[in-house]
Amino acid sequence: MNRTVIITDTQYRAAASIARELGRAGFRVLAAYDGGDIPVSARSRYVSERIKLDAGTYADSLLKLAEREDAVIFPAGARTTEIMAARHADFSRFSLFPDAETLRRANDKRQVASLARSLGIRTPREFDVSDIESGSAGFTNIINTGLQPVALSHDVIAMARHRRDVAHSGDFDAVSSYPAVIKYVNGESLGIAAENRYEIARNRAELDAAARKMAPNPYFVSEYITGAGYGVSVLLDKKHRAVRVFCHERLREYPLSGGPSVKCRSVWNENMARDAVKLLRALDFEGIAMVEFKGTPEDYAVLEINPRVWGSYPLSHLAGAGFAEAFARAAAGESLPEPVSSEYNTGVRMQYFLSGARWAAASARESKSIMPLLRYAADILDPRVKHGLWSRRDPLPGICYLLKMARRGNGSRQGPGKPLRPLRGRLPCEGRHNPRPCGAPPSGKGAWGLRGTQPPSEKGVPRRGGGCPLCLDLHTHSNYSHDGVSTPREIIAAALAAGLDGVAICDHNIFRAYDEAKALAPEGFVVIPGVEYSTDFGHVLALFVSGIYNVKYGERGLCSLSELRAAADADGALLVAAHPFRHRGIESGSAGFTNITNTGLRPGVAHSGDTPPPELFELTDGVETLNSRDDAREPQNEAKAIAAAEKYGKFIIGGSDAHIPREIGARFTVLPAETERTPEAVRAALINRLSSAGGPGGRLIDQATAKLRRTSIKRLPKDIARIIYYTLERLVIKWH
Repeated sequence: MNRTVIITDTQYRAAASIARELGRAGFRVLAAYDGGDIPVSARSRYVSERIKLDAGTYADSLLKLAEREDAVIFPAGARTTEIMAARHADFSRFSLFPDAETLRRANDKRQVASLARSLGIRTPREFDVSDIESGSAGFTNIINTGLQPVALSHDVIAMARHRRDVAHSGDFDAVSSYPAVIKYVNGESLGIAAENRYEIARNRAELDAAARKMAPNPYFVSEYITGAGYGVSVLLDKKHRAVRVFCHERLREYPLSGGPSVKCRSVWNENMARDAVKLLRALDFEGIAMVEFKGTPEDYAVLEINPRVWGSYPLSHLAGAGFAEAFARAAAGESLPEPVSSEYNTGVRMQYFLSGARWAAASARESKSIMPLLRYAADILDPRVKHGLWSRRDPLPGICYLLKMARRGNGSRQGPGKPLRPLRGRLPCEGRHNPRPCGAPPSGKGAWGLRGTQPPSEKGVPRRGGGCPLCLDLHTHSNYSHDGVSTPREIIAAALAAGLDGVAICDHNIFRAYDEAKALAPEGFVVIPGVEYSTDFGHVLALFVSGIYNVKYGERGLCSLSELRAAADADGALLVAAHPFRHRGIESGSAGFTNITNTGLRPGVAHSGDTPPPELFELTDGVETLNSRDDAREPQNEAKAIAAAEKYGKFIIGGSDAHIPREIGARFTVLPAETERTPEAVRAALINRLSSAGGPGGRLIDQATAKLRRTSIKRLPKDIARIIYYTLERLVIKWH
């Protein structure tokens, strides 16, 4: 039997467990990847050789490698599974995986539900609604057009805007109970992260808002099933025999409303196992897959099929289920017996500690209790709770993963070559800090505008390919702010290195950076004059201003939003509610405002964050729906801000809220490609509500250095604080 296995998609954590199991079983393990640095799981001590394949000819290169090594291919991610399925005849002798049609059916949630019902397996009740797939608003299903979401024409963008504007009367009349679940029909094919493929709507308004967000991609609505989440993982050989079956229960998820498992345990449920095998056999499935259930051990419903290696796969390895070894043996043609019952250890618990920290923080905020934090700490100290990636015998993948997360924070999970996200999400070709779709230099040495370097203004900004939208970070801060570090030169340089088309510098209650930034900007790079005002209803960005407004500040350091509105109207400026749902942990006053007089907080946030007063939206023109500083602490704020923008008919923007150079471009505003590179054209596009928001997201290392910035700048002279910050930043970069 062949004892060489090629593991692909080694950027995923699960691949490390596959390598460990195969290596300990005596297999020779090769890690294949196709670009960038060596992936996390390829750093495992059990990997004998790391092989970089040509990204442009990935499928052919992988096939030639398998032929040369006479090896089994273990696809550890959806991307390689899809590539191999499209060329099933070529790859079938080297691996176990479904053909393209079977894979498509397994990914289609509606087809899976229909098949399950025909087999007598309970599924969530689906409501009969007219969605985008049926053309209810006059749209074409762009999934089958070959267009990429960010390459949409101005007409399609306008249709998408119309879809958001059009009333949904009659669309959701069939939804008879709430909460309800709205899902993409095939979110994985869109490249959308698992936690963003569905939303739970608690009322009609939330359902309308979620549907507008998902348009123009096809979606459907079903009932919400209460209870615990379960997964049944199955390995089927070439004769569609189930040679391995593993059950697990999801104990914690993040986001809290539903998402990837951050803590789970191994269980055995014979009925679920039988139904999962029955469903996959009915599909003529071959390879590895997980069937998701929800409910109780006795009364449950099937939700979907994940036809690939699943995120909590390491638990099966820790429990001794032996999927990787069985996969290699079955793919090599060995006939394995079908299990008659659980052949692994039940009761084994596993947690991803970084994801668990996010769960603990979010749960503590929601419950207003420290108990989730204490439970999380207890799990860390409990030797019976295993980690999904860390291993004392094989520590390097865990160390590299920690460094990787520190660099990218909550950014894109998108691997090389994965499908693009929808228009409201990230843009293509994003690196950890390079949102420019094409034609821009990468971030790092040799790129434009490293810190302290003047960008090449005589060359201007290169034009990108047709169809690429404009990306502008409309919320940044310079060292003229009381809490900022970046000079205007550094802001322009960092924005160019990040691939942005423009920025707005909005310092706190001061207007001094614009002229300097405008003089430094190359031709074609848009610099928008702005100020962030601390008002009696919260922070408000004033964009396209001619200078500082003569508004009066009260004893708490807050100006009147009504007075600011009048000044902006006279100046032709636009007002945007900045991070309107950011929670500060303070109580609301009797008049619906927050009494911050005795909180010790700096002025500027005049509401609780949970229920901003309606005047904040009524007196502004737009809403900041994406802010990189909310990514880790309050990711739920995006949905709330989008709903508010829809309710009050406001345009939306994205901004990094950068106070240090490395944060610039973490979130940004997206405008149609036809928009001219002038402040006037940008203003017109915003007024016409042609904007969306995107970006790779805030990074953990930036949030840590921002904490240093908040403490050191207030306690030290600013020049000394800048020296400390940049010294630590350079050390961090070298450490990475």
